[in-house]
Amino acid sequence: MIFEHLTLVKPIEEGLSDQKAYPPLGLLYLASFVKLHGAIRPDKVRLFFMENEEDYNFVMPNLGNCIVDNSIIGISLHSPGAYSESKKTIDFIKKNKGDKNILIVLGGAFATSCYDMIINEYKDPNLWVVRGEGEKALTDITHGGSPNDIAGVYAWEFGREVDF
Repeated sequence: MIFEHLTLVKPIEEGLSDQKAYPPLGLLYLASFVKLHGAIRPDKVRLFFMENEEDYNFVMPNLGNCIVDNSIIGISLHSPGAYSESKKTIDFIKKNKGDKNILIVLGGAFATSCYDMIINEYKDPNLWVVRGEGEKALTDITHGGSPNDIAGVYAWEFGREVDF
């Protein structure tokens, strides 16, 4: 399946004293790369950055508008603090997706280090973790490539962890 929409989210990172000191350059780079090489039209790529509860309260209703059929929602996980906050976002997506085809893709340093914990916690074949650099993997996902052909992508399938 070729995806038509991409939304990238940087959650609040608990314990980070100055959220602005760490701008989401990785997500900006991913968005630019996918706009150039992916199957998704540039006007269908959206980014949301959360630094505090006020941002969260603004972003979540807008993120709800991005939960449309044939969408990828990518979440950046660079720390354990980001993971605990991302759970709220993942739960929000799952609660609001209905029968829409939504793929949740997690990436970043924490996701790379703890992919097995994340996969085993969710046990959801529509939640994938990208380990390492994500530009090529995310671009391949947007083109609907077979998960078996995308290096560094991990998911839950048929009740077991699968390294695609």
